[in-house]
Amino acid sequence: MSIGVCLPSRGYVYSRTMEGILLNTQGRTDIKFFFSHGKPIPECSNYMVEEALKAGVDYIWFVEDDQKFPVNILDQLLAYDTDIVTCDYPINKTGHVVSTFGDVTLTGFGCTLVKASIFKKLEKPYFSTEREYMIQDGTLHPVPALRNEETHGKHDIDFFYRLWKAGVKVTLCPTPIGHYYFTSPQLPKVGNNTALEYQLETWEFE
Repeated sequence: MSIGVCLPSRGYVYSRTMEGILLNTQGRTDIKFFFSHGKPIPECSNYMVEEALKAGVDYIWFVEDDQKFPVNILDQLLAYDTDIVTCDYPINKTGHVVSTFGDVTLTGFGCTLVKASIFKKLEKPYFSTEREYMIQDGTLHPVPALRNEETHGKHDIDFFYRLWKAGVKVTLCPTPIGHYYFTSPQLPKVGNNTALEYQLETWEFE
């Protein structure tokens, strides 16, 4: 069994994030790392998945560059042995990333383990921002994207919606993870900001 760790860095990675990844993968001989520098959403995710599949991995562990992980979270995810298992995390002081509409589960890729075999059930590109989604009568409906190539994000919503259409069930791991985020919407300039200028939204791991 081999695991591809896919990290779509946008130019920075928190040291605590890398520490969590390394603690979860230390001692393993089945780990391969895949990075994507300088590529926008969704190309960064498509590139990494293609590289991981070419390398023949059995699992793809999606982690984002601003997450905080318990030291045993990878083992917990692997123990489920399901097509896809993911963790919840806060996106701000009041909201969480996991949401459900009918029987569709949507979430982000902060900490998500996917069996490589499920990509055979999806058409390429695996990740896309060409569709947006509206909620009507408590269910999710795809609509053409209004901004197309300018659309930021939403590749995760599209991915999980298409998984649902393909009959792939999402498993939720009850262990929450942490999420760093900047208090300002602009990324800080290197050497010009201090640790006081970002916050950590997290829950206790115990």
